[in-house]
Amino acid sequence: MQDLLTYWVVLARGLGWTIALSAGALVLGGVFGVLIGFARMSRFLPLAWLATAYIEFFRSIPPLILFFGCYYGLSYAAGLSLTPYWAATLALTLYCSPLIAEVL
Repeated sequence: MQDLLTYWVVLARGLGWTIALSAGALVLGGVFGVLIGFARMSRFLPLAWLATAYIEFFRSIPPLILFFGCYYGLSYAAGLSLTPYWAATLALTLYCSPLIAEVL
């Protein structure tokens, strides 16, 4: 109990970051999931195939690999350096959007 009282500021800050990260990923994942879901239902077959490939590809990747790929892989392969917050938001968006597209 003493440790909880000592570190309550750190825990509260972590809770705030967790809520912000979850909200950002939920909004972005929802937007992209709806767009991809509608693309999958499209009558234009190449668009439907691309949406299906996106859904199947990102559903098959474990989230931990997405986290490492977004943070380390993008900086190594594309020279794009993301902050840990934006890398985690991107990884969670890539993880959530195919699931939301499937529900749609």
